[in-house]
Amino acid sequence: MSDLLIALTVGAGSASSLLLGAFLARFWRGGSAFIAGLMALGGGALLAAVTIDIIAPAVSAGHLGLLLLGAVVGGGLFEGLNGLLNVRGGFLRKVSTSLGYLRQIQRREREGLLRDLKRTTLLSGIPDREVALVAELFTEVEHEGGDRIYSAGDPCNHIRVVMDGRVDLIHRDGVVEAIDRGGMFGHVSFVMDRVHTTTAVAAGPVRVLRLDRSDLDAKLEQLPKLARRLEHVEEATDAPVANVPPDPPRGIFEGVGADDWHALTSEMFWKEYESGHVFFQRYEATDRLYFVVKGRIRLVHPDRNRKDTKIGPGDALGGLNFVVGQPHRSTAVATEPVGAWVLRKRDYEQLCAQRPTLAAFARGLLGQESSRDGKVAELVIDALATHPQWEVAARLGVEGQAAQLPSESSRARASNHGAPLAIWLGLLLDAIPESLVLGKGVATVATTYALLGGVFISNLPEALSASVGMARRGYSQRRIFVLWAAIVVTTTVGSVLGHLLLADASATTIAFIEGLTAGAMLTMIAETMLPEAANSGGRLTGLWCLAGFLLAVSLGRLGA
Repeated sequence: MSDLLIALTVGAGSASSLLLGAFLARFWRGGSAFIAGLMALGGGALLAAVTIDIIAPAVSAGHLGLLLLGAVVGGGLFEGLNGLLNVRGGFLRKVSTSLGYLRQIQRREREGLLRDLKRTTLLSGIPDREVALVAELFTEVEHEGGDRIYSAGDPCNHIRVVMDGRVDLIHRDGVVEAIDRGGMFGHVSFVMDRVHTTTAVAAGPVRVLRLDRSDLDAKLEQLPKLARRLEHVEEATDAPVANVPPDPPRGIFEGVGADDWHALTSEMFWKEYESGHVFFQRYEATDRLYFVVKGRIRLVHPDRNRKDTKIGPGDALGGLNFVVGQPHRSTAVATEPVGAWVLRKRDYEQLCAQRPTLAAFARGLLGQESSRDGKVAELVIDALATHPQWEVAARLGVEGQAAQLPSESSRARASNHGAPLAIWLGLLLDAIPESLVLGKGVATVATTYALLGGVFISNLPEALSASVGMARRGYSQRRIFVLWAAIVVTTTVGSVLGHLLLADASATTIAFIEGLTAGAMLTMIAETMLPEAANSGGRLTGLWCLAGFLLAVSLGRLGA
């Protein structure tokens, strides 16, 4: 039999297991462990054939440099073509390539998330280590178009970052801001521990990363820089221009003891606001009390028959609602630049817990305010210290719809209309270097025996698993067989070409081509076959691989 006919027979015989695998797929009911074992067996056989029967002879002949150059080119060529196929859906041809490709996507998304987080006001300037820890706390949530992510008046217990799609922030009847990919929203209310002032609606299918307050609080000890920023996010950046009022201003704290007032002033900080600044809106939780020193503020009431209230120097903005825990009943807007001393609710509650006389003063104020349902008088300041502000507001009958938090959904983005064709192209890519090496090996029978066994065994589980996947995607049995037959023909032609191209080639040319094919095959084995076997084969994968390696060595000796 001529060498050309042998090359043709070897190429067709090695790929015939593809047709066998497609046939067995029609009846296969076994598990994936056996298929993975066959994959490891074939991988071990190919490793033996490539390293012992291709690389070793070239090294012995003194062509190490050309062999290394060819191997680098072959590995890079396979990697480049494989990457192009993966983008088109070819990663679905194997579990290992699917997992590897999805890990690449996750890594790129994580890197993008870190870049986006570093650009936000909240995390700008925070050390990379802390930003990375915060990024790990985000969980993915998906929304359909029109889904309400949260409503105005809902408690803000999450920070969100848009990964895909767009979220519209709506105030009253209009969109005030559109949040696109990489944009963070909800973080201002989150940091200030306020309710949402806008309603967030998905403008279409959107993927959002969400950070829960409880998860962040649990990690704050490991995030000292961020914790410091959160603690002082609203503290003054300008030097004080006025002393803290020596006596309580008119209004809410008139009559409080001097010692208690001194304790309160020790917790205040100075802040200046521009004209037009909105201090709070109706139904927002009352989490700050403002002692106005300069400027004017207008309280806009929802009842048009009621005149707006003007707040000026010497007044306290927030009033009784601050003490009893009720939400604001109006909207406060600066009509000119304002300077004020600010007392935060959490600082006030801590003082009440430490100073019984201040707590008693607060209890006395409860009797002065009647609730819409008659139960405000039953609230005591101790309850305020143990309940979040939004919960107290809910007990008082705050209007507003509860947040609609969608359930987590798993990532299902691997489907692609062109995926079956890409799967086939991927397997064709895997077969090309194998066929070239087989054709070259016709001149060395020992090499042909070793490679033939490894390629035949490795093709069988590949075709079996891929054929099952194609059938699930609606491919007919006839179409599946035609696709595999095309690869058989291509492998046969490749084997013949490998023989013809190397028949009269110089030793240096042969060494380079051997390196090219060996590099491509080793890259394919390491990137697809062995990971595939390890993912599904369990702890016996190594033994299967060893058996394939020894089998190929034995076949080589048999041919010799």
